[in-house]
Amino acid sequence: TTINGFRMICQLCLAVIQMPTARHPDEKLLKQDGDDFEILAFTKMAKFTGLVCVLYRIFISSFIFTVGCQFLMWTSTNIELILNALALTFILELDRITFK
Repeated sequence: TTINGFRMICQLCLAVIQMPTARHPDEKLLKQDGDDFEILAFTKMAKFTGLVCVLYRIFISSFIFTVGCQFLMWTSTNIELILNALALTFILELDRITFK
């Protein structure tokens, strides 16, 4: 799940970087087709905010990965290892459970 998290962060980063930047403040940013919306461009501030979010997600994912590995390394018995791995899996899946 950690590798999938880093893959999703990379996809978000590429989406933010590859999205065209609006050149003028009055440029059309959205296109509406019935009930569907399409984002045509980001403002510079929106791109900056997206990249800051990517950096925060990288930091949090790296921190959880490092602490989780140390958490599992210092277990002494097999049953504790299984229970700690289950707890770590719950923590890693908590954001997906919350937002569904």
